[in-house]
Amino acid sequence: MTIHYVVLDDDPFSVKLMRRQLSALGIMEVQSFHEAIPAMEYLATRPTQGIVLICDLQMPGIDGVELLRHLATIQFAGALILVSGEDQRIIEAAQSLADAHGLNIRAALRKPVSSDQLKQLVESDLTEARPETSSFAMPSYSADSIRKAIEQQQFVLHYQPKVDMMSGKLSGVEALVRWQHPTDGLILPERFISVAEEAGLIERLTRSVIAGPWGALQQAHKWINAGLDIQIAFNVSMDDLVQYEFPEFVVESALNHGVPLAKLLVEVTESRLMVEPLIAIDVLTRLRLRRISLAIDDFGTGHSSLAQLCSIPFDELKIDRQFVHGASSNKTHRVVTSASSQIAAQLGMKTVAEGIETREDWDFARVCGCTYAQGFFVGKPMPAEGLRSWMEHWQEARQALHLPA
Repeated sequence: MTIHYVVLDDDPFSVKLMRRQLSALGIMEVQSFHEAIPAMEYLATRPTQGIVLICDLQMPGIDGVELLRHLATIQFAGALILVSGEDQRIIEAAQSLADAHGLNIRAALRKPVSSDQLKQLVESDLTEARPETSSFAMPSYSADSIRKAIEQQQFVLHYQPKVDMMSGKLSGVEALVRWQHPTDGLILPERFISVAEEAGLIERLTRSVIAGPWGALQQAHKWINAGLDIQIAFNVSMDDLVQYEFPEFVVESALNHGVPLAKLLVEVTESRLMVEPLIAIDVLTRLRLRRISLAIDDFGTGHSSLAQLCSIPFDELKIDRQFVHGASSNKTHRVVTSASSQIAAQLGMKTVAEGIETREDWDFARVCGCTYAQGFFVGKPMPAEGLRSWMEHWQEARQALHLPA
């Protein structure tokens, strides 16, 4: 695929400098604009998959933030590099906004951009397709198709390992639902969970995830029989937490499958707790009374994080990946990750660093005192039968990390 570079900056000197830097890297054909509107018209008239857009944030008329909104509207499929002389936190906010819009944001840099920074970006795969989770590239399915999939047991579970950061030993797995679509292949939950919730189907799906023939408890029983002593976690929806009988369902299902309650962990996304807080607190507290562990997921992304920690007896706090990944080189994220870990420790909770994707992520989270690590650096979600093979490979990785055998 041919890569086309487009530079948008209202400062002629900045454009000239960027063109010179690209030329030094062997990129001679560069389209440049000093105003956003001509650039938007240019992008709207051609396929954008192979375009790398280098864009300033501060421009007259239409600024960079407005441009991000427009790029999302036209479903810009190329790579985006933001550059600006603004405060670093403004740049980070714009980067987060671009990511939320589903744009393929590759970097957000302060001016002046060094030749080394640009070289690394040019040499990377800047034309990588938009992530599969993008709502623009991957539309949701209908409620009827999801209802049919539940009835026909088309859903499967993949399991992502969670390891102890001090020893590197496997402590548990998180059960993540996938849809094995008969024609479209493996479908990620971003394409069906919200529809299932809106259509009143999420309770049926959750109960199948927990106790169905293909569910987490069935697999936990197999692992117990095979001598694998690990905790298994599963996510629950707010629709489950407003059902007073939900704790009884979990307890009875676990007993029927021969799975100790102490081996179960219920993960709750904090932003969904506030819909029916009193019922949710009732249900979650009763789960804890049964010795079932609770984790608050995606910590830091909701609106009442600290209030939830005070009112619900969570065992674990999962720090969201947006704060963990890359935190070693991002001051704001370092502060959030470190503070979250300290809060959890003072409340007697364990912490899970999500989004550990590099050795740098691992080292930083370990220094912060996080209890567990989860992310692609440790292991991707996998079918249950792949766990044994992963354990063999991870044993080698533990040695490279100089962790105790």
